[in-house]
Amino acid sequence: MLDWLTRLWRGTPGAADPAGGLVPKAPRSATLTTYMGTGGFGMSPTWNDVDTARFNTGWVFACVRAIADRIAGQPIRVGRVTSTPRRGSGRRGGPGTVKAASAAPPWMRAGSVEELDAHPLLDALHDPNPYLVPYSLIGLTIASLRLAGVGFWWIDRERDGTTRIWYLPAGWVTEDPDATVPLSKFIVRPAHSADEFHLDATELIRFSTPDPANPFDNLSPLKAGLAAVQTDREIQTAQLLAFRNGVLGGTLVTVGQLPEAGGAGAVGDPDGRPLLTRHQRNTLAQRIQEAYAGSANTGQPIILDALIRDVRKLSDSPAEMDFGGSSGITKERVTQLFGVNPIILGQVEGANRASATVADEHFCFTTLAPLCVLIGQTLTKWFRVHHDDPGLVVWVEPPRPRDPDGKRADLEQLARYGAIRVNELRQEHGLPADPDGEGWVKGTAAVAAGASADGERRAGVARADSE
Repeated sequence: MLDWLTRLWRGTPGAADPAGGLVPKAPRSATLTTYMGTGGFGMSPTWNDVDTARFNTGWVFACVRAIADRIAGQPIRVGRVTSTPRRGSGRRGGPGTVKAASAAPPWMRAGSVEELDAHPLLDALHDPNPYLVPYSLIGLTIASLRLAGVGFWWIDRERDGTTRIWYLPAGWVTEDPDATVPLSKFIVRPAHSADEFHLDATELIRFSTPDPANPFDNLSPLKAGLAAVQTDREIQTAQLLAFRNGVLGGTLVTVGQLPEAGGAGAVGDPDGRPLLTRHQRNTLAQRIQEAYAGSANTGQPIILDALIRDVRKLSDSPAEMDFGGSSGITKERVTQLFGVNPIILGQVEGANRASATVADEHFCFTTLAPLCVLIGQTLTKWFRVHHDDPGLVVWVEPPRPRDPDGKRADLEQLARYGAIRVNELRQEHGLPADPDGEGWVKGTAAVAAGASADGERRAGVARADSE
């Protein structure tokens, strides 16, 4: 079992080098790129999975947009593990001092990581392909994870040695049923196309939130809470139709006398009702709807003549159906599924600075940070093999909560005890560095300690003089 799982991540038989790593395929003509831009169907790589895109509306879209936009704006870091850190002896950051836990990637806190300023991976991430920028690439990937539970990157090596990164919608990619090892080979079928392309684990990066019932499958908040999403959608549809249909919604119309074919007189007994054909029913309903349906005709009087004898209510009106109460319940269910507080979505009613801070902390630590870890760990695992660099580390810097008051208090505490440099404090406030600002901030505690020491020295001198 262990050997089988090892082969799964290290590659398929015949595709490994002597060291056991994956060997990238030789540069080739990338025919799949014809479906990525104007060369194919004029489509840029964007979300088009039919099975889930139809639910990417309403509160689902609002939650996914908030999550994807926040993470997409975070920088992607590339580093290398250097050595096991030692605890320095200097209290102010001497050699070997371990950085704060929050300063290192979450899964590398026990190691020392040196961030790289130049690396081929950074070049590829900076310019993924002609149609996407880094913000779009990460945003689409996060949206795919929240909607479908899985996301894919195609790593395409060009003839000139450059690397292109393409986002593939989840609906395009299926696992190859002929693969002997799960998740080692895939079939890509672009939308609106009968062509298919075969890729393997050396070309495709698979991001996934696994399903606890089957770790080789995936589960997303949309799939887990589909009933709540569908309920909210049906409520909105019913509300829209209720206002659109107007008087026809829950209304009983009694037909009176019909005019003769020649236009003179009426057909039928004044106390009887005529038997209408299907065409007559449809025509009559259409004419009434045209005259009275829609919000613009709300409150308009219905004129009763020989054709219409009576109009009565048959069911509750929109006001009596409590759309607001039902919508509020489904809103809470959907937003809680995605871990997004309504304040994050822009709700200001009932919000204040304290509640907004707590909402942002919850959003960053419980919703965004785990996704950043997932992206970073997946990229680290794949690119370590791709670049044959066991020490390579890739991570997405997690978003930090916005708490101006708390940040100000932390800076004041650091300054009070002389634990922050002048230029560090200036940088926190957006000020340029000062050539003489490499020293430590002399806070009130340091000043008080100096004054106390000076006072004791003066008192000692005075006692010596008196003696």
